[in-house]
Amino acid sequence: MKSLFFYLGIFFCLALGTGTGFCRIEAKPLKVHVLSKENLQQAKISSFAIRYFAGNQSGQIQGSVTLRAAQGKVEILDPPLGAFSKIRFISENAGLGMLELDGASGGKRRFTGALQVEVRGGALFFIEEIPLEDYVRGVLPAEMPADFPLEAQKAQAVLARTYARAAAPRHAAEGFDFCDLTHCQAYRAVAPLSAAQEEAWRATRSLVLSSGGRPIEALFHSTCGGHTSPNQKVFGGPARSYLQGVSDGEYCRASPHWIWEARIDKTALSRLFGADSKKNPGGILQNILPADREAQGRIFTLILQGERPVTLPAMEFLSAAGKALGWNRIKSNWFEVTLSGEDFIFQGRGLGHGVGLCQWGARGMAEAGKKFDEILRHYFPGTRLMRQTSGGI
Repeated sequence: MKSLFFYLGIFFCLALGTGTGFCRIEAKPLKVHVLSKENLQQAKISSFAIRYFAGNQSGQIQGSVTLRAAQGKVEILDPPLGAFSKIRFISENAGLGMLELDGASGGKRRFTGALQVEVRGGALFFIEEIPLEDYVRGVLPAEMPADFPLEAQKAQAVLARTYARAAAPRHAAEGFDFCDLTHCQAYRAVAPLSAAQEEAWRATRSLVLSSGGRPIEALFHSTCGGHTSPNQKVFGGPARSYLQGVSDGEYCRASPHWIWEARIDKTALSRLFGADSKKNPGGILQNILPADREAQGRIFTLILQGERPVTLPAMEFLSAAGKALGWNRIKSNWFEVTLSGEDFIFQGRGLGHGVGLCQWGARGMAEAGKKFDEILRHYFPGTRLMRQTSGGI
């Protein structure tokens, strides 16, 4: 649920005659769980000067600090300052003002925001506190290929910002707003941007996409395959007027996921739901049938036939298959299934859920000369751009 503070801020929005609204909302920084896929027992944080806060203790460390997870607490090894349940670090570097973390896979990682460190599940757990615009800058290179055209990058930047504004913090119960994975939005903290991404970030600063004076549910995916789909059919929940599906023609035809095929062993698919009797049809899976399919071909509900038929949402099936077999095997819910010996053959179109902006379609539209606002209006009919200024949510 969005905070009351967010909704009160909306009432101060003023519409301008240019077709773009303006709204100022003072807000707190975002809290993003970073290094989500890591399981670090020890790490080193560096900066010219580091200020730390731990319980009633605070101080400045020159150069670097080494941490490790020890008996449920964060121990500062070097310099030896003790063990704490939670420690917060900020850079006091007057220049770059970044914290550099060494120890993660893929080399050193840099963060412009404050880093809160604690121990969860026996490993170091990192939460970055970061202003909204810095967050958007870190999302852009993680969510869209660097070589996509400028206008597509602008559309993606607007959606990244809009998502953070509109989405109820998905991890509030865990003490942070968003993770750095596609469960929320992929986020790379301080990462190199292409010239187009840098320009897109700066040119769209503070712009969000709105409907009824509020930021929209800013959904996007890789490749629609020629047509997007209604949000309520794919995910359930209330229908959004701006997410009812549009024809994309062949704008995303250049995508490597435009057409795909996957061959998967029956036994592997039979194990997807384990002992869950409500979802597992029992025995070896014999057939997969569409129960609710739109005219274009995307499946919303399907039937698994084993010892008994089981009906479930297609996205639930895809999620289970992705976790068990890899996310790029069954790429979307737009497919036909045939049985060949002991294998199911999936022949499909697109990559992702098919709701909202198609990233490869945005690329195609940009290459055809469309501007970012035209791209956004195409995928989200009836919406308008609105300018909001503040640092968080």
